Amino acid sequence: MSVPRCVACGCWRAYDLKTCGCAYWAQRALERAEGRRCRECSTLLPEDHGYSRCDPCHAARSDRDFEYRRRSSAARFPAGVRRLLVVRVAAGEHLTDVCADLGATQQQVHGYKTYSAEWAEALDQALMAGRDPKLDHGSMNAYRHGRCRCPECREYKLNHDGWWRRPGRITRQRATAR
Repeated sequence: MSVPRCVACGCWRAYDLKTCGCAYWAQRALERAEGRRCRECSTLLPEDHGYSRCDPCHAARSDRDFEYRRRSSAARFPAGVRRLLVVRVAAGEHLTDVCADLGATQQQVHGYKTYSAEWAEALDQALMAGRDPKLDHGSMNAYRHGRCRCPECREYKLNHDGWWRRPGRITRQRATAR
């Protein structure tokens, strides 16, 4: 006499059970999660929050996520450090040197502009006030060799082809793809 297989998963089961233990626990998990499904896409919701990855859930949580990232960024880059940075940059020191002295990264400095328009304006004014008058601003030379990060030099780097965007330049991705 052969042992019957489980109708749910196909594994061997005991005679007195309709389904095996694994099917039982899978069914229990589905029953527990039934109330935790997204109304739009009907996917299971995570335990820590009530949003899935569908478009309506993403739109519903975007403000909350933005506020969380803003608070987190403000905690990593406090107001006292921001004030010192603006004063020293306006006095004519290079942004990279000031960041190194204060223990901040340039990614923190420029990334915080996403969350605070006042900070973006204050930083740009300080960079304009403290920039070197001997440099030809708005050129690759000023950005690369003069280490100027004023709005004009940043704009030039973003919008013009230079050594970093030269066509035919072998990058790490292309070199390893061969």
